[in-house]
Amino acid sequence: MHSIPMNSTALSIVNRRKGSAKSLYVFTHQGRPIKQHFISHKFAKLIKAAGLNPKLTFQSLKHTFDTWMEQKRVPIYQVSKLMMHSDLRVTQIYAHLRSDDLREVVDKLNN
Repeated sequence: MHSIPMNSTALSIVNRRKGSAKSLYVFTHQGRPIKQHFISHKFAKLIKAAGLNPKLTFQSLKHTFDTWMEQKRVPIYQVSKLMMHSDLRVTQIYAHLRSDDLREVVDKLNN
C-alpha cells in the first residue's frame, strides 16, 4: 500500500466525509467502495456533458498535478516521489511547462 501526504484542503474534505460515513471507506457509491473503472466512466460522462475534449481522461489529472507542481517550482525529484514514479524520466513526460515559465527562466539572464 502507498501513502501520499495531503494538503490541508484535501485533508479537510476527507475528514468531513469520514465524519458522515456509514462505512469503513471514505469514498463510496451506494455503500460500496468506489472502483477505478467507475471513476473513469463517470469522469468521461462529465467531460462529455461539459462539452470538453473527449480525449481528457481521469489520468489527465495526473498530468495536471505534475504540471502545477513544477510551475510552483517543486523539485522534480519530490514530484516524482509524490506521483510514485520509479524513474525521473517518467515524471518529465508528464510535465508541460508554459511559455511564461520558460520566459521567466530566460529573463534571469538580465540580472
